[in-house]
Amino acid sequence: MGFNLEVQNYLLHKDEEKIMGYFAGDNVICEAGRKRYVGKIASIGYYREEEGAEPRQAIYIDTTKGRKSYSGEVIMLDDITYLYNDTAEYKSEAVGELIDILHDKWDCLTEQEKDRAGKILMWFWNLAEQKS
Repeated sequence: MGFNLEVQNYLLHKDEEKIMGYFAGDNVICEAGRKRYVGKIASIGYYREEEGAEPRQAIYIDTTKGRKSYSGEVIMLDDITYLYNDTAEYKSEAVGELIDILHDKWDCLTEQEKDRAGKILMWFWNLAEQKS
């Protein structure tokens, strides 16, 4: 298995530094092959790709972005190369980094650029709050 995951009714990832648990309902960033999925773990279990095939350990990630349609992906555990628990703390950290960058360049910005930067920051913050 590429990312060393164990499945129960949760996922458990162990490496040299830490042990990390992932549960249904967690917001995650998942990479499998060359694709990246951002969403919420909706289900953890087994999946048959074809009738009669052996079931494989998999997760289903709800990748829905809006309210009018739903989307999701079944990802086989052996295909996962990266899995990150996308918590509110991580989002706050990302917004904090944006603030640091703006703080360093603030004096060089025009009033119009400062206004736009503030609106963009508020948009990111509101987006992070909606996903939490």
